[in-house]
Order: sequence, then structure tokens, then C-alpha cells
Amino acid sequence: MDINDSGINDYFPTETMRVPFRNIIYIGDSDTDIPCMKLVNSNGGHSIGVYNPATQKKEKVYKMMHDKRIKYFAPADYSEGSELDALVKAIIDRTYYNELLEEIHFKNKKEYELDEANFSEEQKLKKSLLLNLEESGSFRTTHTVIAELRKVDYWSPDEIDWLIDIALSNSQVNHILTDDDVARFYKSIIEGAHNKKAEELREVLKE
Repeated sequence: MDINDSGINDYFPTETMRVPFRNIIYIGDSDTDIPCMKLVNSNGGHSIGVYNPATQKKEKVYKMMHDKRIKYFAPADYSEGSELDALVKAIIDRTYYNELLEEIHFKNKKEYELDEANFSEEQKLKKSLLLNLEESGSFRTTHTVIAELRKVDYWSPDEIDWLIDIALSNSQVNHILTDDDVARFYKSIIEGAHNKKAEELREVLKE
């Protein structure tokens, strides 16, 4: 490796790293290890401070733990079956299952990004507003989102169906359907809609 490589400090997305920090175990016993311990620990890896098993002096690892330089400490006994051996193997087991979850996460993220690429900025904005209305848990939030929805000039048939479903299923939205701003918005939405749910919403708005 070229230690003078100008790209050594370039940023890399986590998913492109050959060995991400979360999979790194760093074992150290002195102050010279602290920078690496801090780097690994703060990026989701596993830093382990070790101490002399003969003297059992733990002041240094206690300080490292206090300063959040390490997650674990153990005697510096690297033999099979030791406390350190069991700790490292436990981290490896955990890492295996974490990586299975990360693989699913990045697969889902990629699918989401591909789906997002199919939408214009306006469509993304409308989708975000629809989700906000669907998840609204207060009257204040509902009125705020409705104010933003009223600024949109065009709704597709699918989006109109979604808006009607929200009005009929979300109790917060449904409860204030007759409020002036909400009623005016929904009346304009269902003006040209002729299906069972639209008719049901018309009846509610008449009340």
C-alpha cells in the first residue's frame, strides 16, 4: 500500500467499505492505542482494553471505559478458553448476525432508492404529504398538512383514492372533516370522483 496515497482520507459510504468499522475489533493496553480505540469505538466497532492478569491492575482500563475509549476490558490472556477468547468469539457471533441484518437493510435501501428515482420532485413531495396526513395523530398536524395539500394543483386518481382512504380511516382526520379548511379541500378532491368510497365521503361532508 502506498502510504502517500492522496485518496487515503476520501469518504466512502459504509456499504462500500470492504471492512466497515462495525466489524473491527481493536485490542489495546496502553495510551498509544487510545486514538485507534476511540476511532473504532465511535464508529460502531469493538474496542477492548486489556490488563496484566498477574497484577490485576485495572486503573488504566477503568479510565479508558470512563473516557468512552473502550466497550469492554479483559485480562491479557490470549489462550483458548480465556475470558478474552470468549469475548472476541461472542463479538464475532454478534457480527455475523448483524451483517445478515445489514445485508437486508442495504438491499431494502437500494430498492427504495430505485423506486424513488422513478418519481419527480413534485411526486415525492405529494407522497410525503400523503404519508404525513395518513400518520397524523393530532388535529393541529392535520390542519397543517391540509394547508400544504391545498397548494397542490393536480392529484392523480390513485392519489385521490389514497386521500379518500385517509379521510375515512384516520380518526383524527375523520373527526374534523367538517372543519372549513378540511371540508373545502376534500370537496375539491372528490368533485370528479365517482366510486363507493367517494360517495361515502360525500355523505360525511354533508353532515
